[in-house]
Amino acid sequence: MFKLTERVMKQEMSKIVQLASSGKGVTPSQAALFQSFEAFSNSWQEVLLVTAHDDKKGTTAVVINRPLAIGVGPKLAELLYEIDDKRLDKQKDEAGLDNEGGTMRRSRTVIADAFAADFKEGVINSGGDEDRSSFAMLIHGHDLADSVELAPGTRIYQAGLDAAAKAVREGELNVLDFRLFLGKRTWAPGALGAEIGAGMWQPVACARPLALKQCLQLPKPLWHEVCELTGGRLMELSKLEMLRREDLQDDEEAADEDENEEDEDYSEEEALEEAPRELQHSPRRTGAGGSNSREKRWTLAWRGTRGSA
Repeated sequence: MFKLTERVMKQEMSKIVQLASSGKGVTPSQAALFQSFEAFSNSWQEVLLVTAHDDKKGTTAVVINRPLAIGVGPKLAELLYEIDDKRLDKQKDEAGLDNEGGTMRRSRTVIADAFAADFKEGVINSGGDEDRSSFAMLIHGHDLADSVELAPGTRIYQAGLDAAAKAVREGELNVLDFRLFLGKRTWAPGALGAEIGAGMWQPVACARPLALKQCLQLPKPLWHEVCELTGGRLMELSKLEMLRREDLQDDEEAADEDENEEDEDYSEEEALEEAPRELQHSPRRTGAGGSNSREKRWTLAWRGTRGSA
């Protein structure tokens, strides 16, 4: 069924392109199919980290498996500080503190240059195709000064720029302990829920190690790892996608051989003892309407759960 669906889609796309190239019109259904195919192609196998959700304001997320480049420049660093200054100003206003003149304690140019020097080997990720010239975010797993936890209990934080740069400069933390995102994804109130209902995204409870993992030279793409951890239909979908990638098949076969050579009596209890605490206790699957409030506010979602499986 998977290969048949793929073949039919290629035939339909070829037919639509030929009609458009020859000057002939396409039917409304063909136009809708092409638009849907293009939208899915642009975001296929994306993994999202939901950073904010409000029933009245909508949802914001960043794509966490699209690395762009290595090396933070002064302009990106200055953008990070500009956004952080606005956040700190808002916190002061909400707390009723004197904030006349805004946050002026930092000379952005000087501080941004220093931050860029400390993060010269930092990885920049494409957080989404919206606001790439005006939105940037630093995410990490450390409770640094001026950082804020994205959701209670997740131990995933954003901002804390000065403390992050200082920790890297002094060797307390590695630059790869931090994830930098440029751009974002946003949905109007109810829009993401509608896309989830249509099968365009699959929400799951956040696993901290996955959210903070750098997507560079991974033995297996993050999308496949998330699908396998979720299990069920999504794990089967991941296996189908792997049939088209010989490099991943080779890695899987090598891993299976290594596992067969290990002690066959290795128990699940022993594996859990060695697993990170976050993975031992994080649920494998959750829907957007789960009863746990943290699951509602803090989820990973990924594209590619519709159609062929």
